[in-house]
Amino acid sequence: MNLHVLTPNRKTLVIAAIASRPYVQAAVNAGFDVISIDGFTDEDTKHLAKTTHQVPITKMQLNADEVLAIVSTITPNTVAGFCYGAGFEMQPVLLDNINQHIKVLGNSAEVVMQSKNPRWFFKCCDDVGVPYPKVMLAPPKTIDGWLQKTIGGSGGEHVKILSATQAEVPGNVYFQKHQEGRLISCLFLVDQSGVHIIGFNEQWSESSALAPFRYGGAVSHAELSQVATLRFTAYINQLVSAMHLVGLNSCDAICDGHDVYVLEVNPRLSATIDLYSPNYRGLMAMHVAANCSKLVASAFEQNNQCKASIAHQVIYANCDVTIEHHMDWPDWVRDVPQADNRFKIGMPLCTVMAKAETARLAKSLVHDRAVELSSKLIN
Repeated sequence: MNLHVLTPNRKTLVIAAIASRPYVQAAVNAGFDVISIDGFTDEDTKHLAKTTHQVPITKMQLNADEVLAIVSTITPNTVAGFCYGAGFEMQPVLLDNINQHIKVLGNSAEVVMQSKNPRWFFKCCDDVGVPYPKVMLAPPKTIDGWLQKTIGGSGGEHVKILSATQAEVPGNVYFQKHQEGRLISCLFLVDQSGVHIIGFNEQWSESSALAPFRYGGAVSHAELSQVATLRFTAYINQLVSAMHLVGLNSCDAICDGHDVYVLEVNPRLSATIDLYSPNYRGLMAMHVAANCSKLVASAFEQNNQCKASIAHQVIYANCDVTIEHHMDWPDWVRDVPQADNRFKIGMPLCTVMAKAETARLAKSLVHDRAVELSSKLIN
């Protein structure tokens, strides 16, 4: 696949996210130097980025004061811009503050704020005819089959099964009816010429007692019916027009046969870029070009190499763990933690990768590798 895109003369990007490594990797693949800001600063990110900064994570968000302090030390004309992943959904005004110093490449603070406001987003879905599982802003009278979701939450850990025995309901949540089906995400790019579908991905959960829908992993090139694919694509096009999205984004939905029910749009870089950047090496350059009002000159042409499926799976600590110096990490592990780092139960340790001819084979292989690595980490 040939990707002919224009990028600014300055070839350094500032990339910030709770876990920035997938985006840093994609940027390096596209020829950029990177200044990274995230909550982990794993060994991979340290190796890939020109400069790394680790900041605290508070309530699923990057610490705003520390991010701004780091940004303020960067000379604006030495970087192409600021790209962001998860960590800003509950504090979109931070993007406005950053944009006063460095150009933010991505959706505006207003777009992020609207997309994460359930009242605004689901009204938008109604206005353009996009179906979604039933939503309520107040607790439902009958709790059976209902989920509680934190406004602006990410990673699935915030999604709870509504229970009659739980403590008082917090004010920053909404409620959504559980919908049977497969969780499918779509990674897409928006430029002046329209929407470019990069790929559909099947996702799965790595459940824990407190987080039954915690993000487990994903595999690219998910198998969908032609009807479901066309519907999902149409819904994304309708939402893009209504929400004025730009650059790389993702959309999560439940697919039940031919039916597609949209859950949310993530108006930011998605971790599923990990499943495509090895084959589509220009993805981050395309994101930058789209945000500089430049057209992506070539279409997304699938070749045989790009049809292979890539899967990743997050490994969580199932007990308190200290990373040993002598740990021999396989070459299919990403986000390798620093030696002597201590992880409490439930924290993400690293990511396992796998590639195969089909999504089913890649998913099976990444599961096997996750089991193998988990046994090493706890023994």
